[in-house]
Amino acid sequence: EIKVPYDVNRQQIGADGKPADLNVGGILILPKGFKLASKAQISPEVKAKNKGVFISPYSTEFDNILIVGPIAGKTHQELIFPVVAPDPDKNQ
Repeated sequence: EIKVPYDVNRQQIGADGKPADLNVGGILILPKGFKLASKAQISPEVKAKNKGVFISPYSTEFDNILIVGPIAGKTHQELIFPVVAPDPDKNQ
């Protein structure tokens, strides 16, 4: 879980040229071997908290780098990255 603290009263210029709420995003760089959990590995509680949030690996080569956003900042002041640690018995 990563907190995204900022002043919620701040605004950005929207696509229509009018003030709009800020968008947020994040990049999480994990040690080699760690990666985004599959949908089957994510608990219902985390799925509910992450509804509408799409996290993806940076690339197939760098699946230990996860990116998210831009998403609405007012409703996402915490980002939850569901990750899986490597199995030490298999990845030595």
